[in-house]
Amino acid sequence: LHYHTGWAAGLVGGYSFLNGFRPELELDYRNNDFKNDAFGNSLSGHQPAESAMANLWYDFKAPTGPFAVVHPYIGGGVGAARFANRDSNAPGTPNEFATKFAYQGGAGVGFDLTHNLTISADYRYIQTNHGDFDVLTAPARERYRANTAMLGVRYSFGEEPAPPPPPPGAGE
Repeated sequence: LHYHTGWAAGLVGGYSFLNGFRPELELDYRNNDFKNDAFGNSLSGHQPAESAMANLWYDFKAPTGPFAVVHPYIGGGVGAARFANRDSNAPGTPNEFATKFAYQGGAGVGFDLTHNLTISADYRYIQTNHGDFDVLTAPARERYRANTAMLGVRYSFGEEPAPPPPPPGAGE
């Protein structure tokens, strides 16, 4: 099956350590409409997917210089995704959901607008283990895969860390 470009939305909560590591829990919903099958036949219907992931990102940050405000990051996560092919006019297309182990990897860049507010742009690839579906009279195995470009807004609670003390002999 081939799909039109779809959309994704999510909610994330996590913690940014000063050493650059950023663990988080993520809930996402993705949806893509069918485009056509392998034979070029037009299809109706869509493929929704919900995922719950535990991620670990690493932010390349520095106290001064360009990486103090703009910081690339890389990471990935594991969790579960629930997916199905819904409302399809393709003969024998299953309409049931499968929930399977999922994993993702990605990279992006964050732009600090203030100490507490960051906007980000990133790419993520998510994939699941195979789900088993009944198609006509035979079982079929299918996995969920998605390439996702995301825009995000992060708000960090807490105060800005105190500036480091001046080096010895700097005020003399």
